[in-house]
Amino acid sequence: MIPFDVGLGGRIHRTTDVCMVECAINGLPFDVEAHTVGDLGFDEEERRIDAIIRALAMEKRALNSKPKTGEIDLTALKKRGFTEY
Repeated sequence: MIPFDVGLGGRIHRTTDVCMVECAINGLPFDVEAHTVGDLGFDEEERRIDAIIRALAMEKRALNSKPKTGEIDLTALKKRGFTEY
């Protein structure tokens, strides 16, 4: 992967690694690319932040954030269906 810089928390962080993360929100499973970054600090519940998920990765799964509420629109995940061949 080609390293890139991302601005977070008033600082510039360089990321060189990418990994696939299997996730679930409200019981709706999906996978997404995450980029590891060092020393981002902690979230509001004192959990260490080790990775970021880029907006393009979220768009790929049609996960749209709602900045006013801090929520993620799960409409696309709820509509997904499975087709067996």
